Parts: sequence; structure tokens; C-alpha cells
Amino acid sequence: MIKLILDILSEINKTFQELYYRSFIKSRIHFVLMRNHVYYRGLGSAQSVFNRKVWEFIRQNKFVPREKFYVRFSLKLMIASHAVQLSWCLPAHSYKYFDRIILYREFYQSSITNKQHKAEVNPGLRVIVFSVRAIHESITRKTVGVNVLLHEFAHALWLEHLLMNRSYAIFDQTTFQDAQLQIIREMENATSSADHFFRQYAFTNQAEFFAVAVENFFERPRDFQKEIPGLYNTLTVLFNQNPLALTANENLMGNNNF
Repeated sequence: MIKLILDILSEINKTFQELYYRSFIKSRIHFVLMRNHVYYRGLGSAQSVFNRKVWEFIRQNKFVPREKFYVRFSLKLMIASHAVQLSWCLPAHSYKYFDRIILYREFYQSSITNKQHKAEVNPGLRVIVFSVRAIHESITRKTVGVNVLLHEFAHALWLEHLLMNRSYAIFDQTTFQDAQLQIIREMENATSSADHFFRQYAFTNQAEFFAVAVENFFERPRDFQKEIPGLYNTLTVLFNQNPLALTANENLMGNNNF
């Protein structure tokens, strides 16, 4: 009897959540992202599916301010939409390892490095950390190819794939290993990091090179493909999408299976 009551209550809650999403949330997501997210504007008919994925990300993650300020829904939207941008054609369990988004108003002192940070991923605590100031600078900046949201979510997926590979995969393992080898070769063969297509910070280590590559993959795809075609093409397979195909939604979607 108790199980039956719980099942009924669960169904009522699901129905309420669906009505709430359709009546209030979906249109709000669309309005904010159409104004602020270039990637979203290129999705066309796929925007409806993207909206739902964004909403699910918001519902499944805790947004925790480390100072006394209200986390606005529009801020959650910008964070979630960039997370979904990367995981758009990846398995549904992407980011499952992480359970909190920690937010600071300004740049903050990292407990790991004791230095001022704009953002970071802490796999030990299973958190992704951002300063709101860094997010705002990324969204309003004039420098293309520098985006703290894309950068940190790239780190999150990279770490999750490495840490959870015995339980589940984020990326196709063969393609991931191919990307790693190409990153190593690119870092070794670059005559001068100062003259490279990527900014010098990419040469800190493999993980940073990957994160910077992801920023450029989404924000400067045409130039990236021209300058480093091998790595660009590998990333299209790794993420199962091609940013250059934003106007051809059937190509952008990929097959969403592996």
C-alpha cells in the first residue's frame, strides 16, 4: 500500500514538473539563450532538445554560492548551457561524477594552489568552481577562443573519463587515446608556444592543452580546422559533433551512440 502511494505521488510530481517546464521554463530558457549564446542560435530545430537538457542539468546539480549573493536563474542557464554544449552528443551520464557548482562573486583563492583563481575543477571534492566575474568576462569579452565555462567543463569531462573509465566512459576510448597522442605531438613539435595558434597557457600540460583546444573548437572552428586539421577532425569524432555544421542540424547532432 505504501509503495502504491509513493508511486502515485511520484507520478503526480513528474506531471507537475513537466507542466511547470512547458508553461514557464522552456520559453524563459529560449529567451535568455537566444540573446546570449551563439551556439544555441545555430541549433535551429534542435533547440527544443537542447533546452530540456539544460533544464535537467540545472535540476540535477546544486549551485552553491560561497558568499552571500543570490544565484540568478539566468546565471544558472549560462553555466548549464555551456556544459550541455560540450556534452550535447555525449552519453547522458556525462558530468555524473560531479554534484556541485561552487560560485564566488569575484576571483578567489584556491584551496589547492593557494593562488588567485577564476575557476577550477576539484575532482577530490567532486565540484566545479567558477567566479561570476570570470563568467561575465567570458560572455562579454572581445577575445574569441577564451571562455572559462568551456575551459572548465572540458577539464571536467577529461577528468571524469580518466577517473571513471572502469565504471563508464565519457568518450570513445580509441578516439580519446588518439586525441592524447595528437596533443603530445603538437606540444612537442611546436617550435615556439608563443607563435602557436593556441595561447601559450595551453602548453602548461596535456589537460590544459585539451581545454584550450575545446575553447577554440567551439569558438574558432574554421581557423582551428585550417591550422591544426588533424586535431580538429579528431575532436569532431570525440565530441560527436562539428561546430562548422551548426547550420546543418542533422550533421551537428551526430548519432549519439557508442
